[in-house]
Amino acid sequence: MRIEPHPRDHLPGVAIAIVAGLHKAVLMATASNDDYQHLTYARQLLAGDLPLRDFWDLSTTLQNVLSAVSQLVFGHRLLAEAIIVGLATAAAVFVTFRLVRTLTGSTFVAVICASLFIVATPRTYAYPKWLVYSMAASLWWSYVWWPSTRKAVVAGASVAAAFYWRHDHGVLVAIGVALGMVAAHGWTREAARRTMVAGSVAFLAAFPYLLFAAVVLGPVSFVHTEVATFTDEQGRAHAELRWPLRSGAAFIGRKPQEWYAPEIIIRWRADLPPEARAAALEKYGLTPTADEGTNLQRVRVSERSLEVLRALVDDPQIEDTGRMERGSASFTRAQWPLMDRALFNVSVLRTRLLPGIDGSFEAGMAAAMMAHAMPLLALLLFIPALRRRLPPAVTPRPLLLFIAFAEILNIGLLREPYNQRVADVVVLPVVLLAVFLAVLLRSPWPARARWPARIAAVAVMVLTIKSLAVAGEFGTRVRWLTGEGQMARARETWSKIVVRLESSPPSRLEAGQEGLATARLAEYVRRCVAPRDRILVLWYAPEIYYDADRLMAGRHLYFFPTFVGVEEEQRRELAKVMRFKPPIVLTDSASAAGARKAFPALLRYIDSDYVTGAEFSGDGNRYHILIRRDSPPPASDSVTDWPCYA
Repeated sequence: MRIEPHPRDHLPGVAIAIVAGLHKAVLMATASNDDYQHLTYARQLLAGDLPLRDFWDLSTTLQNVLSAVSQLVFGHRLLAEAIIVGLATAAAVFVTFRLVRTLTGSTFVAVICASLFIVATPRTYAYPKWLVYSMAASLWWSYVWWPSTRKAVVAGASVAAAFYWRHDHGVLVAIGVALGMVAAHGWTREAARRTMVAGSVAFLAAFPYLLFAAVVLGPVSFVHTEVATFTDEQGRAHAELRWPLRSGAAFIGRKPQEWYAPEIIIRWRADLPPEARAAALEKYGLTPTADEGTNLQRVRVSERSLEVLRALVDDPQIEDTGRMERGSASFTRAQWPLMDRALFNVSVLRTRLLPGIDGSFEAGMAAAMMAHAMPLLALLLFIPALRRRLPPAVTPRPLLLFIAFAEILNIGLLREPYNQRVADVVVLPVVLLAVFLAVLLRSPWPARARWPARIAAVAVMVLTIKSLAVAGEFGTRVRWLTGEGQMARARETWSKIVVRLESSPPSRLEAGQEGLATARLAEYVRRCVAPRDRILVLWYAPEIYYDADRLMAGRHLYFFPTFVGVEEEQRRELAKVMRFKPPIVLTDSASAAGARKAFPALLRYIDSDYVTGAEFSGDGNRYHILIRRDSPPPASDSVTDWPCYA
């Protein structure tokens, strides 16, 4: 029997959802190139281009449309996308909280599980995965509890919505719906009938897109391109999962004191010989860490150094010291934060749980294995002693089929790099974690079993929280947002966030800095390519199109090698570029071979009709600006002296 919560039980969920939504919205200020993919497609839509006909959007149609609408309302700025990300995240977190609260009858368990969505940090462009699967899980259990034809129709609509978010989401949600029908009705005709109802609704809702694809591309070509995209994504995105906690030291350890020691910069007397420097370092307990220039050396202090700081400052061999207060021979809070002081002085505070996953890579592996293991842990609930303690809203058959749904989803979506992608699939494992915790924490246990059950629950919670937090660099983000406890730095950080989100047109160049090479190129294109002209970027850099606000002269942002086998797409890509004749084509040396392998005919055309107008090095790469042989630039850019057409 389902547990009906009181409305006030939802208040913690609302609070957590708001915090999670704001957190993820703010992260749009640190958007990476993947985050610009659907933003670039959205600019194409606003200019009148259509997916499939004018560009290949990797089936993210609904996401592109939402981004376009938001940009239409809020302008060409990252704030427009931040609003979508924040609202979608908040909705997904609240739906999950409400489902967990209803499943387990425990507000405490629901709070713990919902808080994981604050700790977990998915890429901002991956917000549909949280929204799609939180809604899918909620509808799944709602149908199991109260099956009806109306809910079968809603389930079919959810499959279509997932399909429009991305086609593989539609397939995975459809599998979940079929499992939900069996969970509610068993292997009966009623389950088959309701599945047919949901399938019919899903097909009818997706039919306009499929018809458009068949008319524009042809059914065979559409399938070929879909398969080429899927094959490339899946073929290069798997690695062996290995459990990183392999020894006792990986479970508990202690950080060395020097990790939290302050560093100072010493200016040595110019005529001081090396052996005298070495003697002074030994005398004051200093450890060299880096040379900062002529007679300048960065050193780490020790416990002994702190006792003789005054003598160090007054030493005639040392002309000056930086990163400390010379007058008082001490450190300010900004120079040595209070938390670091405490960790330096109190050894017990340096004790670390699970130091084996202190690195993002190792934590990602652990979190990915936990995601795969959660369905297996849930299977333990079928042991008779545990099965009797399932929450009233959970019965064995639905739980078993939901476990299958979760594992199918993990297999379909979880791939490397695990530290970046594991948060994308967290929804269904979190629901199973909630049931597992409810059995261990909330059920009446005999006295001899009560504490072992609680210890097991705490161990699973700690491992899950830490692995997700470290994989997503949650601590680093919190320190960044709080200025590492320094008010001035926090104000500076938030000021930059506001500017970054509100700037229109967007720019990643900060005052006085050259910034990323792609940001320099975007600013250059905005200055030197007329708004009516299109450009072509021959590597995956959608941020250039978006920041420059120039449309794609080609059909693709990705240059998947598998496209070489899709002849129709080869022809369309070349035809579009030849039609728009972009005045500027951008290439980078690292990715040139990939583009040539994916679209050889296009590269032969560029080789024959374009020449290098400028080139430069940046970010460890070599970039080339190609111009048309038959269209010399009328001017040079006043900032870079590169070819200018505007």
